[in-house]
Amino acid sequence: DPTLYPDLFIPSSDQRALLRVKRVMDIAGSLLMLTACLPLFAIIALVVRLTSKGPILFKQDRIGQYGRRFTFLKFRSMRVNNDESAHKEYVKQLIAGVAEKIPASGNGEGVYKLVGDKRITPIGKFLRKTSLDELPQFINVLRGDMSLVGPRPPEIGRASCRERV
Repeated sequence: DPTLYPDLFIPSSDQRALLRVKRVMDIAGSLLMLTACLPLFAIIALVVRLTSKGPILFKQDRIGQYGRRFTFLKFRSMRVNNDESAHKEYVKQLIAGVAEKIPASGNGEGVYKLVGDKRITPIGKFLRKTSLDELPQFINVLRGDMSLVGPRPPEIGRASCRERV
């Protein structure tokens, strides 16, 4: 709403200059990483293709800056056409406050996480653990959909957890 947040819609000349610098850094950083990781991209794509049926990339609609929609990219780490019942049951437990915390490395507090998810492929487990499934997001950064620094864009078209359960 431009009435409530005019600075978001009419940036000052200083803000415009900083936004241009940030965009140049996003382009340079994503090009550098895409170039450096090109062999890794090819290997991961080949392994994903050979180890499970379905597309190499997982695509999901997300909301970017100013509510602009875009397609978020990741290497696919789950089986195609899988059963979501285990995830739904876990979300029910989480909302009810009875979900179990999984010990986290080092801090002793633990995290809420679905463990032993059978929807994840063996290579997908490795990709997630090493965050290599996130590499295609540099394409989103290069396109201007995302930035190297900033919040994770929210999903589009999925009901909230309370509505889905």
